[in-house]
Amino acid sequence: MLLAGTQFCGSATALAATTPTVTLRVAVHSSGRGRDDAVSVINLDSDLLGTCQLPASATVRKISCAIQVPANTSVLVTAQPAAGQTWQSFHGSKCSSAPGLVCHIAITEHRQSVSVRFGPARPGPSVTSASPLTYAHSPTMTYGDNTVTVSGTGFPASRVATLTDDGATVASGATDANGDVTLTYDALSEPGVYRELAIHAGGKIARTDIYNTLVWAWGEGDQGSGSIFFVINETDMNANRIENYVRFDSNPPVPIIFADGSARKGYAQIDTPHYNCAKGAAGTLRIYGTRGSGPQRYTYSFLIPITC
Repeated sequence: MLLAGTQFCGSATALAATTPTVTLRVAVHSSGRGRDDAVSVINLDSDLLGTCQLPASATVRKISCAIQVPANTSVLVTAQPAAGQTWQSFHGSKCSSAPGLVCHIAITEHRQSVSVRFGPARPGPSVTSASPLTYAHSPTMTYGDNTVTVSGTGFPASRVATLTDDGATVASGATDANGDVTLTYDALSEPGVYRELAIHAGGKIARTDIYNTLVWAWGEGDQGSGSIFFVINETDMNANRIENYVRFDSNPPVPIIFADGSARKGYAQIDTPHYNCAKGAAGTLRIYGTRGSGPQRYTYSFLIPITC
């Protein structure tokens, strides 16, 4: 058996040489004039695709922007409140179900829109994450940066502080004399489109969210021998449900089945059957499936050109 070098992709990696673009219409609403609230749009490689921001000197409370984004991929829309402001809500493109400042949008070939509302911040602590996404690791695959850094301010001074990820404690420390704290942990595979993060200190709680990036990888075996097979890895799939598949050319789809003991954590590794494929012949590997539940549910599909 000869296994070629494994290749990794996040769930928004463009595989085509040229990718069509569509318009994402972003509207920013503020409760007051002269507030420079902003919304940024990035891809899952953290490349900035555009920003929509209210000018601080303006008398308007709303601005609308047209941002060009790649079709058939994913983007993250992140609310960036001005000083003294806070994010209030998302509307449109399934963003209303996002639990915090970050919303994932699965971009199709059709124009989409999202609106973001900001208002005055209430007294109390607040938290922010250093990045709006993370690449979680698993026992079968490590790819990208899985370090999550969350900073909090406005907490009681010199108190024990803990950071939770979807309710599970992942880091601890203490606030400083100003009530500030920064906590860091390494993210491991878990189901869900978002991770809800919270810092608890001195009886106070503040929350935010980040996107839980689906990562998949493939390796080719026996390439050039007249047959070929593939090793597939995925992380952050839906727990306990077989909803992800791999298919080579017109052969039957193969379910991406959870690794031993991994169903609750949503990661998997499989070997496909061996397929007849003459040396030098071209083929297509398709990895596809479904993530999330309810209004956060979306489908994905990636076509990978293969040379046998």
